[in-house]
Amino acid sequence: MCQRVEAPDCRALEESGVIPMFEKQMTLEERLSQSAYETKFEYEKWMEAIPDITFPGDWKVKIIPPFGGALIRFRVKKGERKVSVYFDAYDQLGVMGVPYWEIYPNAYGDTERYLMDDVEGLVEGINDALEGSWRKVDQ
Repeated sequence: MCQRVEAPDCRALEESGVIPMFEKQMTLEERLSQSAYETKFEYEKWMEAIPDITFPGDWKVKIIPPFGGALIRFRVKKGERKVSVYFDAYDQLGVMGVPYWEIYPNAYGDTERYLMDDVEGLVEGINDALEGSWRKVDQ
């Protein structure tokens, strides 16, 4: 695969074992299973419904495979601090009753949740966690 691409990272990918994973052919059964999963979790619907998120330019965002019931997962890094983010569309990981984002750790070292459309709050929460800012708890 890398032989056709002019990229300096190919050797590192080959040495890490990533390239052989992509050379594996999926069986028909695996493709049907994947298609059924995508249909069940309405991938096409969510591609349109999930709002765009604008991240500050000094963040590094690493997209990671979803697991544990999350539809989307990514990690945000700034300096040495990291925040894990997931999107739970079907309430499989929490009890929100609606699609939501969750970050961990937040500025207090705990989890924090945001409604799907509250991307401004989500970005602010991630920023607070990355900056080590502590917000006043509402009383």
